[in-house]
Amino acid sequence: MKIHLTIIFLLITPFLFAQVNLVPNPSFEEYTVCPDAASEINYAVSWYSSTTSCDLYNSCSSSADVSVPDNSMGTQEPLGTNCKGYAGIFTYIENLNYREYIYAKLDSQLLIGKKYYISFYVSLADDINCGIDKIGILLTTNQLIYGTTIINNFVNYSQVRAPSPITDRINWIKISGSFVADSNYDYVNIGNFYSNENTDTIKLDNLNCTSYYFIDDICVSTDSLTCYEPDAILENNSKSNSVNIFPNPATDELTIDCALTDKSYFELFDLIGAKRKAVMLDCGSQTKRIDLTDIDSGLYFYSVVDRKGNRIKTGKLIVIK
Repeated sequence: MKIHLTIIFLLITPFLFAQVNLVPNPSFEEYTVCPDAASEINYAVSWYSSTTSCDLYNSCSSSADVSVPDNSMGTQEPLGTNCKGYAGIFTYIENLNYREYIYAKLDSQLLIGKKYYISFYVSLADDINCGIDKIGILLTTNQLIYGTTIINNFVNYSQVRAPSPITDRINWIKISGSFVADSNYDYVNIGNFYSNENTDTIKLDNLNCTSYYFIDDICVSTDSLTCYEPDAILENNSKSNSVNIFPNPATDELTIDCALTDKSYFELFDLIGAKRKAVMLDCGSQTKRIDLTDIDSGLYFYSVVDRKGNRIKTGKLIVIK
């Protein structure tokens, strides 16, 4: 038992000190003035607009235009328990090079040659008819100041971007990736940095494609735990108590007690977000045993999701062989 405790401590301790998000005010919770109209992203502490017209939403607002969860662009709850705000930008308009970008200066510049993990969440606004694939994060050494929403010179690049058009108006969708810094980047910029010709779209009606996303929870870190944890914040707490997963730490087998009657799935992820195991659960009031003989010692994340992909329960799992 003493040996096991020592191993657990060694596995966990490095991450306690490494989990640093370099993005200030990553969920737009802090503000200097409560927003009362559109185009007030500059009221969010540390955040600015590279163009014009970028929006800040917060439940503190008495204006129906920029309140939370209901506002002029639709209805969306903030990401996470007790959170109150998020941002919003236009990312594409058909036949017009219209863009909106927001940016913040990182708490410390990136180090050349070091690997960084990046993630953020988006949700298509309810009153918008088109999803795109190129919304992403561009890291730069200088501020990107356009002063206009009509862009003529696109870089057609971003370190992380959505791989396919995102059309989900209900859930927050995570966009994530990693890269090795080739410059001492100081700024994180969010938007669609690709031209219309290089942007794929999905229309939800027959009107001209217009794309606008709510944005929340931006992360840049050297620690994969900080930016890659599989959406624990989206956990459905009303069902999570129906699932009991043990033992933890585990060795070669994991037991799941659950009272879920709908078909669901157990998923296991490693530290870089790669799915290592996916097992269907149709347990009712029965127990389900998960074979871990092919899983090496280390720290992992698990998720129990329903057939629609909603997170029911998430957590961390230590495996010791």
